[in-house]
Amino acid sequence: AAMKYLEAVDSLTGLSKIHAEKRVKIAAEMEPTLASKLTMKGATETKNVVTDKDQKTLAEERFKKDHEIYGGEVCMEIELLYAKFSKTGDLQTAEILIKKYPAANRTGCALLYAANKVKGNKREELLKLAIEKCDDCCYGDGARVGACARVLLANRYHGTGRTEEGRKLWKEIREKYSDCINHGGTKIVDSMPEWVK
Repeated sequence: AAMKYLEAVDSLTGLSKIHAEKRVKIAAEMEPTLASKLTMKGATETKNVVTDKDQKTLAEERFKKDHEIYGGEVCMEIELLYAKFSKTGDLQTAEILIKKYPAANRTGCALLYAANKVKGNKREELLKLAIEKCDDCCYGDGARVGACARVLLANRYHGTGRTEEGRKLWKEIREKYSDCINHGGTKIVDSMPEWVK
């Protein structure tokens, strides 16, 4: 089963045995229960990519929730669609995820990624949708979709002259998402801009 996931990752991402650790990480995100069993051709030891950090543990739990809801084959389809979208940036692929699997973890990740690819009202619409439908979704690195979407939406509000709306979102971030991290592993509240204070 582990190799099936790795082959799927290879076909969509173009990764090869040279990037063994990255392949293992992506495959483990696709199927968290395999994380401790994955070994790569040419690798000398089993790679366990699951950490005990709180936010990454939440991310792992969210991936497992999808597995319980959808089952392994559907989760693999979801992950393949997400990997294709991540590689190509094709918004139509993200729309398939949104329509077909609106509550899936990777749909939330795709919504946030898609919001970063567009501008104006469409960006705002996608951020609001990510907050409304995918608040608890997490990236494999522990970054939570709802918290990150709130930061981006708050900054959008500020940039379009709606600073008070942005401050309200930052208040919510401080109160409800103070432990959430960004993709760099830094707490989001530590990056609060000056205009909020």
